[in-house]
Amino acid sequence: MSRKAGSGFALLLMVLIAVAIVMVLYFIDLTAIWGPIKPGETAASRPWLEEERIITDGSAIKLPKPPKPELKSAFSVTAEVEREQAKRGQIKLHFTPDGKIVGQWGCSYSNNEQGHKFTSVFQGNVDISKTYEDENGKKDRSRLYFITKGEYIEEILTFATKSSAVTEGIVYVTGWLGHGDSISGVITITSDKTWSITFLFGKTAFFVSK
Repeated sequence: MSRKAGSGFALLLMVLIAVAIVMVLYFIDLTAIWGPIKPGETAASRPWLEEERIITDGSAIKLPKPPKPELKSAFSVTAEVEREQAKRGQIKLHFTPDGKIVGQWGCSYSNNEQGHKFTSVFQGNVDISKTYEDENGKKDRSRLYFITKGEYIEEILTFATKSSAVTEGIVYVTGWLGHGDSISGVITITSDKTWSITFLFGKTAFFVSK
């Protein structure tokens, strides 16, 4: 092989190595930012990326106008929670006319090895700036977005050793309020934003004016 050809091969090899290093660093960085992304999940679905939507400085919350549901009076919602088609307790949300939300969620369940008990409280607000969009990209401006953040506690009992442990972390509740007493949302728990577990609610919900 000639010296010229050898130099060309070495240059190509260096370029390929550089590209490989950049790709590795890129994916390492994504993992650091988003946490491990599971099949079917997207980085944009991570609620902590939207924390700026939660009003914490006491400023007024922009209130919805038609076609979105208006908050003319306070009301509460109780909804069944599920994960992978298994029941996981109930969530309670209270909406007030100023756009604020407080709520709580809890559940208890067990498998063959452990028993789990979750309790959580959270608060947040509605956000009129976000527009609902389905999986096909169709927008629905009649739905009202809400986002909350709080803390959860998980009590774990291991049956074999009769030992118990307590873990704590962050809970986010996000979702959409629609017309006709409709609501759908996601409960997301995490400890350090490198992983998350989600629970769904909204299939069965009860609205009470207060």
